[in-house]
Amino acid sequence: MLKSARTLLCLLAALPLAADGTAMLKDAITYYYGNGAVALIKEANSGKFHISPAGYLIVLDETGKTLIHGESSRLIGVNMTNLKDARGRLYIKEALDARAKGKGKVHFFMPQGSSQVKATLQWEFQEGVLFGWVMAGEL
Repeated sequence: MLKSARTLLCLLAALPLAADGTAMLKDAITYYYGNGAVALIKEANSGKFHISPAGYLIVLDETGKTLIHGESSRLIGVNMTNLKDARGRLYIKEALDARAKGKGKVHFFMPQGSSQVKATLQWEFQEGVLFGWVMAGEL
């Protein structure tokens, strides 16, 4: 068991880390423009933008419906507009309502076991699609 835990830690240490998720978010948007939405969804579902120490990608349509969710594929197709954080904040709705700004950040609290951790949704709207990078900790 200890050997597999060490292996996992080595694998995690080898993953590229982004200081604030900006690089990963830009990679996803660049991939989208270079290859299209279908290719991005396929690539994301194969694991390219899934959860890592740097966070994970979410992509929502203009109504708040999840197209890609790097933490849980069970959320694909789910409208996240009314999703509340651990303290009742409608953080997805906040990002959707601020789409005219083009990009921004929303800080919220995620449940983690019996406690809560600060998290940030860094988002950018492109052609009616919200690209977001979720990362535990404040950006």
